[in-house]
Amino acid sequence: MNRHWSSHTPSVERYHAIDSMLDGKRPIAFLIATNRDFNLKAFCDSLLESLRGSRLLQRTGKEKLLHLYLACDGHEAVRLPRNIRGNMSLTALPFHEQGENNIGAARRRQVELACLACVQLGDPILVVLDDDLTFEGLIVADGRPVKTYPFSFVHEIYLFERNHACDVALGGVTGAPPLPATSSMRTFLQDFLGVQSASKTTKQRWSDIDYYYDLSETRTCWESWPTLSPTNTASPVQHALNQMFHSGPENRPLVYLPSKKTPQSRIVRGGNTVVFNPEFLTKIDHPDLPRRGDSIWSILAKEQGATILEFPFPLYHTRNSEVNINARRGSKGPFITSLKNRMNDDLFGASIQRAMLNHSEFHRIYIGRLKRQLGLIKQCIELLQRAEEFIDDGSEVVGYWAMKLEDREIFSTVAKNILDALEIELIKQINTVEETTRMATLLIKALRYDARQTMEEGQ
Repeated sequence: MNRHWSSHTPSVERYHAIDSMLDGKRPIAFLIATNRDFNLKAFCDSLLESLRGSRLLQRTGKEKLLHLYLACDGHEAVRLPRNIRGNMSLTALPFHEQGENNIGAARRRQVELACLACVQLGDPILVVLDDDLTFEGLIVADGRPVKTYPFSFVHEIYLFERNHACDVALGGVTGAPPLPATSSMRTFLQDFLGVQSASKTTKQRWSDIDYYYDLSETRTCWESWPTLSPTNTASPVQHALNQMFHSGPENRPLVYLPSKKTPQSRIVRGGNTVVFNPEFLTKIDHPDLPRRGDSIWSILAKEQGATILEFPFPLYHTRNSEVNINARRGSKGPFITSLKNRMNDDLFGASIQRAMLNHSEFHRIYIGRLKRQLGLIKQCIELLQRAEEFIDDGSEVVGYWAMKLEDREIFSTVAKNILDALEIELIKQINTVEETTRMATLLIKALRYDARQTMEEGQ
């Protein structure tokens, strides 16, 4: 299927069952908190388009089922686009938290929004969303990713509630992988530097688990992927550097693969979380961590009795904005500092997540991930060195080989400088691993104690 769901008869019939019983349905409250520019119009337009063909849009004048609770800077001036006002309400509140992409602070504010929504709406279904998601999805058509509307997110929430006993459903994303670029730069380089004379497509390329993720323990195929299409950009060096160190590889976007399997109890990354039982969201504190806090909160909720299932309907995630990466003069500068922080935060958070999920020792997991990341950086440097020694016969038309010789030299120099800085940072983290282990062990105990206390007090 490569069209809107409304042109797919089985989907129309599934959703008709929901459309015919909208009266009495629980309201849905979308919760978003951000200190970045939020594209409210894109959010609303994509929501409306995802509902095109549904009777839900014909409820103008009746009690609304859709509600947006938005915390952002400049909230006084925020207004819903005119074309959605009949279908959704908006509650806009302030969010002045400083700091780049402070996920922990955003989640705490979203919990406050959740409490307000419960007071105002009674018994809502809460949808905790990142600020860079819209309601499209990437599907694979003829071996290539295509952005469309393969399902209605709202209808699938109601169907999920009807068909599954569930307190919290964890959804995913399509598009840009929701992880720091340091977790996919080895794979990006392998594709980018690959010797390939033409772009090819294959359906099998999307079937491997974690096909974009360098640190995966489940990925089975590590072969290069042929480039999806030649890149036409005014600044090929910056575009390549952005894919390697900021946005992730465009060659390996996440895609939606429909599944008829029963949703599993699986902890996945956050940013798209559907909460059917608000008690677990409003009582269990979100961990004050820059990364992986959503997953750790899910583990705490599960340990306190929540039924956690995977919600198999991802939303579209994008990182369209490019940053000016200039690291030719050494390892300092705001971009490299931010990149090192994101790498460290993700390694730390992912290690806590794995230790809590498996009731394992944090130290062993953390030191293993640090050394694995260090090894991947060394592999990246080796790939760049081999590319510099390769004799170019002029036959290659994509990736690194489509660049001018001077652009290749600039890309390689900047990339190696950044990799050198990351390598030094990882060695520093390895040298302080005992201190980090003590801190993480205490944190895990405190998180579990607080979650247990708050749930017991509410009984």
